[in-house]
Amino acid sequence: MVGCLYSDLHERVDLIACLGGDGVILHASNLFRGVVPPVVSFNLGSLGFLTSHAPRVGIQELHFLPFNPTDKRTALTYLDNEGKMHRVSKGAPEQILNLAHNKSDIERRVHAIIDKFANRGLRSLVVAYQDVPEGRKDSAGGPWQFIGLMPLFDPPRHDSADTIRRALDLGVNVKMITGDQLAIGKETGRRLGMGTNMYTSSALLGQHADESIAALPIDELIEKADGFAGVFPEHKYEIVKQLQARKHICGMTGDGVNDAPALKKADIGIAVADATDAAYGASDIVLTEPGTIMTISKDRVKPSPLPDNWKLAEIFTTGVILGSYLAMMTVIFFWVAYKTDFFPKALADGRITEDQMDELDLDVEF
Repeated sequence: MVGCLYSDLHERVDLIACLGGDGVILHASNLFRGVVPPVVSFNLGSLGFLTSHAPRVGIQELHFLPFNPTDKRTALTYLDNEGKMHRVSKGAPEQILNLAHNKSDIERRVHAIIDKFANRGLRSLVVAYQDVPEGRKDSAGGPWQFIGLMPLFDPPRHDSADTIRRALDLGVNVKMITGDQLAIGKETGRRLGMGTNMYTSSALLGQHADESIAALPIDELIEKADGFAGVFPEHKYEIVKQLQARKHICGMTGDGVNDAPALKKADIGIAVADATDAAYGASDIVLTEPGTIMTISKDRVKPSPLPDNWKLAEIFTTGVILGSYLAMMTVIFFWVAYKTDFFPKALADGRITEDQMDELDLDVEF
């Protein structure tokens, strides 16, 4: 959930391609579909912006590209009050930078500001703009102009730190999987007391920038890490899969469509409150209220009389091996008892039999 805009909003206006400082705010607010969220309106208003501008005034929407976890950006194609077509996009820094025609000129400066925000636990939202002279909403349009970037403060839930502490006390190893930058992940992990031994998603693909972890197998790296940053949905699934391969019972929490594969793969998939229907359908446990995850404790769990799935191959293999062993031991036992004197010798109690008495020559006087 996106929180409020950070108060140092004007730190981003030194990166302007062609529009004024307020342009980045105006275009970012235009990309809210429907009513601008109150928290955003409040912060824009506190900057004195909404007194002279209002989102989506004087423009006509032609096409809206909603955010998705793969592209990590949203876009709006619109007509202005002069009938000219334009397109604006906002989203993850790397995705928008890849659109900009002057990426090589601004990339270094952009990353410097992004890193400064990230070290304070702030996300960065980047905005770009292009003209569409062809006048068709599906046309490629002209060169993308980098407008600017804004910091976003997206704090953890108020009960997250306590929940993680209680989980750690119960012996549960908690890992963070986030799409944010590595610096943001580490700062959040530090605040929540869950460790800062985190890596980027490239480490999951064997692309190690740090030589100290280059020799570690992927599964061992995942097991030892406190979390991963910059991940995509397929990374979440792979992390769960590797932990299960290491014989861990793996639980996964999530709320979005992109979490559904990992929730389904996990031994215990937990959909948090206000999750999407896809997350609900893929989960084993659905939380109906915020902050209730730690109310599920082992003394309240009743085992099911039936397994989640029947592993027929293992059942038949175990039955054949055990049955063959018992049959073979029965045959051996019968042969030893019938063909050998093992048991008479082993169980002899020292008494003399009648045959042994006849063989004895005793001289007894009365």
